Amino acid sequence: MTTFKTRLQIYGRLLKTHWFIVLCFLGFCFIATLSAQGFDPLFLGLITFFLWIIGPSLIFIVCFAEHYKEKRKTRLKPEDLMAFVMAFSLSFSVVFTNWPLRLNFLISHPALVREAQNLAAKMPSVYPRWVGGFYVQKSAVEHGATCFWTQGDSEEVNRSGIILNPKGGKPPFNLWSDVSLGDNWHAISED
Repeated sequence: MTTFKTRLQIYGRLLKTHWFIVLCFLGFCFIATLSAQGFDPLFLGLITFFLWIIGPSLIFIVCFAEHYKEKRKTRLKPEDLMAFVMAFSLSFSVVFTNWPLRLNFLISHPALVREAQNLAAKMPSVYPRWVGGFYVQKSAVEHGATCFWTQGDSEEVNRSGIILNPKGGKPPFNLWSDVSLGDNWHAISED
């Protein structure tokens, strides 16, 4: 039977030897979480670039300098390289396909439809609050579209959110980005 102290020692040893794998996993989780909340794809691309290109380069330089100072030969562990390649690939798949956003929408679709029906019936709702997996700061009907704003700093600019455009086609907003989620639902960011 292992004690709590023994478990901590085991976890500490694993973290010490596989810290890069843990770092890669946390980086991927960060990118996926931002995508699931509807952050702008360009913003996600910049974060991914810095996280997976600049970050590992700095880590490599620091590790190389430390190993050079200690004058010992080191090899890159295959599991660290595999973790980096997998996290790098998954993070860029998030940027190009927005699959965490689409998954969050799929899970949240019934709650969003229910909330859109309540908004159309002019039933009062208190915001900010969670609607499915989205933290909605404000809801409104604008330009004939039902809007659930998840981010924004003013009334008409720099807003992001999930909208239902019953007319179909391109949403009637000044768009910076538009991700079609199907059935006339869109994740948008305004310019």
